[in-house]
Amino acid sequence: MEEGFCRPIRPREGLGVLKNIHWRLFVLIIALVVAATYVVVTRKPKLGLDIQGGMRVVLRAKKEELRSGKWSAESLETIAGIIRSRVDALGVAEPVIYTKPDQDQVVVELPGIRNKQQALDAIKTTALLEFRYVEELERDWRHEPEKINGRETGYEVILGPDGNPVSQEELEAKVFSKPPVLAGDELEPNSRAELGPDGTVIHFEFKGPAKRVFETFTRSHVGKKLAIFLDKKLISAPVIEEPIPGVGVIRGHFTPEQARTLASQLNAGALPVPLELEQQQNLEATLGRQAMHQTFVAGIIGLIMVLLYMAVYYRLPGVLADLALLLYTLFTYSVFVGGLSWLGFPGVTLTVPGIAGFILSIGMAVDANILIFERMKEERLEGKSLRAAIEAGFKRAFTAIFDSNMCTIITCIILYSFGTGPVRG
Repeated sequence: MEEGFCRPIRPREGLGVLKNIHWRLFVLIIALVVAATYVVVTRKPKLGLDIQGGMRVVLRAKKEELRSGKWSAESLETIAGIIRSRVDALGVAEPVIYTKPDQDQVVVELPGIRNKQQALDAIKTTALLEFRYVEELERDWRHEPEKINGRETGYEVILGPDGNPVSQEELEAKVFSKPPVLAGDELEPNSRAELGPDGTVIHFEFKGPAKRVFETFTRSHVGKKLAIFLDKKLISAPVIEEPIPGVGVIRGHFTPEQARTLASQLNAGALPVPLELEQQQNLEATLGRQAMHQTFVAGIIGLIMVLLYMAVYYRLPGVLADLALLLYTLFTYSVFVGGLSWLGFPGVTLTVPGIAGFILSIGMAVDANILIFERMKEERLEGKSLRAAIEAGFKRAFTAIFDSNMCTIITCIILYSFGTGPVRG
């Protein structure tokens, strides 16, 4: 043979190469089955609101009250990130938080939440902390704990010379029209609540440059009051006894729960704009424990019946289709519970519509096999060999299967783009 030409592969060698590829595919499938089984056994699925109950709120960002900078889609994502940090501090498992930029909305779904009012307050509070020097508090204004129905709210009310509360308009003109000494965005994210001898206090620490500003201010204002405001409501106005080197405590009329919430809000950061509550839904679980068990049993029975039908009616091809269907179910469910989290895909929150869609996809997979097998039977009746019938069956059924799946994908895209949380499930 002339040099430079490849030696032709003999039939036996070609068969060996093909056999080697089949073995590699077999080993790969076994490895994937083991990995998927491990994921399914060791991880629990994330359950949606309609399965375990909870709260769903829709908040609108009041961008017309933006304090500084320019509003953009990133601003809404910043708000969502702050809310996510606050929700994490509440200990809520698997919250769902997403934005609707076209409507300036943030949707928050909290499955299994118990104290709904505490969660709502933690989410929508702007948490703008300000340290201010108010000259009027040194002269004719005074402050005392605010009470509603005889119970302290955790804030203080500012009273004028006549003993009546100072109006918000007067506060805006005389207090909030001036720049604060420092604000909450200059704090380190390490605030914590602690129960002390004088009640619950919140420890705070300013960042590097702000420490010097705070120490300089307190050094020049020893013996005077430093007013601490949260969302333009007075928390306390302690007297500065000595210079404070950037680390201190906030003493207010807090309950331990209020102090922990405020500390987590300070750590998460202040919202750039106030949030307006547009919708709140307190959802009960659609499926109770018994109904969930019955649904699971019904799904298993249905799957077994489909597998038996395929095996009895189509025999060997049906058994092969059953194996493929079981692998499809295993792989898909492992992805749902976070099997691809190492690739950045966090998994799926299972809702009632989502479970229905999963079951529907199994039925569609069976339908594709039936189309192929029926085409194969028709080809065999026309006298073609088994190999030719298999090739023709796959080729001629492909168009119908492709069209069906494309229609499903298009429908899913439309529902996901224009639907709400439950529909997106």
